[in-house]
Amino acid sequence: MEWEQEMFKKTSVQRAENAKRLQKEERMATRGALLWFNSNLSSQMEGLKRYMLVPQRQRLPKQQSTPLFYRRVPQRKKPNRRRQQNRKRTVHYEGEPMGIDEFLKIRYPCSIRTFDKRMYRYQPAQLHFDEQFAIDTATGEAVPIVSLFTNIRTVYSIEKEQVIASRKNEKDIFRYRIYQ
Repeated sequence: MEWEQEMFKKTSVQRAENAKRLQKEERMATRGALLWFNSNLSSQMEGLKRYMLVPQRQRLPKQQSTPLFYRRVPQRKKPNRRRQQNRKRTVHYEGEPMGIDEFLKIRYPCSIRTFDKRMYRYQPAQLHFDEQFAIDTATGEAVPIVSLFTNIRTVYSIEKEQVIASRKNEKDIFRYRIYQ
């Protein structure tokens, strides 16, 4: 009895190894041999199964806690798909070119980002009659707008948190962004 159980274990291990090799093997002759060995091993295992002591599961009857005429209504299944948030995306496109005169006409505070990745704050309330300037947020020094305008990459509105005007590189024309 013990011998048969050990034999069953060995043949099942050998069959699993052959199945793994069969998946990796590319040559047809070797595949045929492995298939033949596996079929032979499975027939041996069928013969040895009667010697294996495997406890069978016994089904226990359910206790009837519900009345005989009770009818259960199946619950409706929820759909298994995710809800996508319907956000209105603002589509922008490039508008008219923005010159220094149009830039100086802006009457609300804005942030300016330059190509050297510095941030400046431009507030029209701080205007002087002779010179207009922006304040560097890192150092706190005032920089004239006229000299800064050639290096500006983007202008942001602080109140609306939107880009007012931008350009990709220094050779491009500085253009308004129009949102829809």
